[in-house]
Order: sequence, then structure tokens, then C-alpha cells
Amino acid sequence: MDDRSCLDGILWIMSTGAQWAELPTRYPSYATCWRRLRSWEGQGVFLKMWRAFLAALNADDRIARAQFDAAHAAR
Repeated sequence: MDDRSCLDGILWIMSTGAQWAELPTRYPSYATCWRRLRSWEGQGVFLKMWRAFLAALNADDRIARAQFDAAHAAR
């Protein structure tokens, strides 16, 4: 299975909160996606992706704006 299909399946699970066995058939098997997730976690892939994502937001000045907006939101 290609990495992108597995990533899409993992993101589907994370965004829906569904159980692995509920992964739709348009993605690789849930066992394949789960094993790939564990492998990537062990290699630090998700941490690298998260840091790159935050760096991109910071470069666009989106992080400071989001923090400001949240701090000044009507309660």
C-alpha cells in the first residue's frame, strides 16, 4: 500500500473518532493503516509533520492571530 492511502485512512480515523475496524474500504485495511501509524510514530514522522505544519502557520502569522482571536473571543 502506498503511504498516502494509509495516511488518508489514519486521518479519517483521527477525524471521526471511529474504531479501526470501521475504516471504510476505500482505504487500505485497518490493520495496514494501524501498523503504518505505529511505524511512523516510532520513527518520529508525525512529530516532524506537526512541527512542519506549525512552522508553516507561524510563517503565515496564523498562530499569533489565532491565539489573539481566542483570547479576545466573546464569552
